[in-house]
Amino acid sequence: MFTFEFSVNFLVLLSIAVFSGFIGFKLKKGMGAKKQTKINQLEKEMISNHTEILQLQKEYCMMEQKLKDLTKPVIAMKIATKEEEQGNEDQQRESSSLMKKLPTRSA
Repeated sequence: MFTFEFSVNFLVLLSIAVFSGFIGFKLKKGMGAKKQTKINQLEKEMISNHTEILQLQKEYCMMEQKLKDLTKPVIAMKIATKEEEQGNEDQQRESSSLMKKLPTRSA
């Protein structure tokens, strides 16, 4: 059978291990930086969204305050006095008594 002689130099093996570790470290650091930039971008987007929501809430509260300040949102066309109300009640009583006095048809 064939035999291969293979000698391994300790320094070569050590340098390969160090180089592989350095490459792995650089790759991991690059991935971490990419994730961090994505996180920063999303944080900025959330802050801008929250700012917009707070501005809308402030406008809503200001509108609500304006509505509370209005004492009468509906303007009355005519303010009824007590005398007019009493006259209206008398008219209603008279009309109901007239309805009772109407003759009915009999067959």
